[in-house]
Amino acid sequence: MDRLIGNKLEKQNNVVDFDLSDVVINKKKVYEEIADQIRERIINGQFKPGDKLPSERLLAKNFGVSVPTIRQALGTLSATGYIKIIHGSGTFVTSYQTSPFLDLFDKKY
Repeated sequence: MDRLIGNKLEKQNNVVDFDLSDVVINKKKVYEEIADQIRERIINGQFKPGDKLPSERLLAKNFGVSVPTIRQALGTLSATGYIKIIHGSGTFVTSYQTSPFLDLFDKKY
């Protein structure tokens, strides 16, 4: 029976070396994936500046995740300037061109 031991594949009594140094595994967290999907919808114009996003509960239901995961995703989008969270009123799309990251990029070059 084959077994993986460290970075070696053991085949019955023979040990075969193989190198994993060039293997890159990009694992995004769920909230990052959700933030990316919402960001893409903003950039593509599906969500326009001034639009109110659905409630956290509805977003959680639609994405099949928990409300705290949605809050993390929205927090990321808020920190990068794509949305504005107004407690008691909702979450609104801002202009993605005014994202702090994009402003820094524009000023730098």
